[in-house]
Amino acid sequence: MQVGCSPRYSGKGCKSNPVKLAIKLLFVLLSLTFILASFILFFSKKSIDTVLFKETEKLAIVKAADIEKSSWEGFLSRRENAILPYLQSSQEIKAIYAIAFDQKGVVLAHTNVVEKGRTYNDPQTERALGASEPFSQKLIVEGKEILDVSFPVWDRKKAEEEEEEEEEEEEFLFVGKKGPSKNRIGTLRLGLPLEDARNIGRIIFLKEAALFFIFILLLSLGLTLFLGHFVLWPVHGLVLGTEKIAAGNLNYKVPVKTKDEIGLLADSFNKMEQQRRKRLRNCGLSINS
Repeated sequence: MQVGCSPRYSGKGCKSNPVKLAIKLLFVLLSLTFILASFILFFSKKSIDTVLFKETEKLAIVKAADIEKSSWEGFLSRRENAILPYLQSSQEIKAIYAIAFDQKGVVLAHTNVVEKGRTYNDPQTERALGASEPFSQKLIVEGKEILDVSFPVWDRKKAEEEEEEEEEEEEFLFVGKKGPSKNRIGTLRLGLPLEDARNIGRIIFLKEAALFFIFILLLSLGLTLFLGHFVLWPVHGLVLGTEKIAAGNLNYKVPVKTKDEIGLLADSFNKMEQQRRKRLRNCGLSINS
């Protein structure tokens, strides 16, 4: 007796296509890896922004320390012309503004000279005047994100008289912290735009994302080929065996190429088909190959 292809297995149903399984597997792997990559890149973007912010803050503090070192006598004399040239040097780091305050918030000098003599009593200035160490805060000025850095100015002459060791003097000069003297004479404020840092961070992020997604794509293709060779093609062999037997080739034997679970499944399939052929022979039916 020859067994034909039933309607259920007729036409396209009698053909197995492992490529479809590979495409589905690739789609699943890409979906999972892209989701994972999105989380990784999100935190990577945060890290890049943090590093660039810290670098900008460090640049501003170093410049403020240099201005403080050069202009502290101008704070004592309250002379604008003794402070302003040093404030204008902040343009070297692309500062939008540089301001010198006395302890009451009165502007001693400003890169925008029309602000001279004005008293600032906004919360940002009050925080800057109250900070005993270099202090930074993010502000929005004219629609732009600004890093505002404040730096305390101390009476260096009086501090030097009170200092007994050279190490204490060096720490006072470099860090800008309050030394033995409590005679604070003013505060410096510098405003640096964060747009450049954001643009640099965006470029770094895009390059990193492109490389990362290329890596993910290659990794997914590699995994698909690997799994296709060791999983999909052996499964395809089993499907092909069932199709041949369904088409009437009852002597077909599925090749057993591995010793894993798929190999055991193929061997079990062959044993099952062998037992079926024996039952057919016992019933007196002929088996056509």
